[in-house]
Amino acid sequence: MAADTRVVLEPGARLVLREEVLFGRYGEPCGGYRQRVRVETGQGPLYDQELATGPTAPGWDGPAVTAGRPAAGTLLVVDPAAAAGD
Repeated sequence: MAADTRVVLEPGARLVLREEVLFGRYGEPCGGYRQRVRVETGQGPLYDQELATGPTAPGWDGPAVTAGRPAAGTLLVVDPAAAAGD
């Protein structure tokens, strides 16, 4: 299974994006999954993250990725006014 999210922001646009994924049902092994989130502006890429889990993704359950936990989530906030100190 795969999920691709691509957002293209206009100048000055704000974004709040939240995605969550559960890696299978309780007590069952995780199947293969790939999630990619991309956010772009007219000036190019702003954020590009990919998560792969399951038997075809070596190390996915290690400490640098999910640490064996059954879920993962992304919360991304883009606010040009906050970055400018307004």
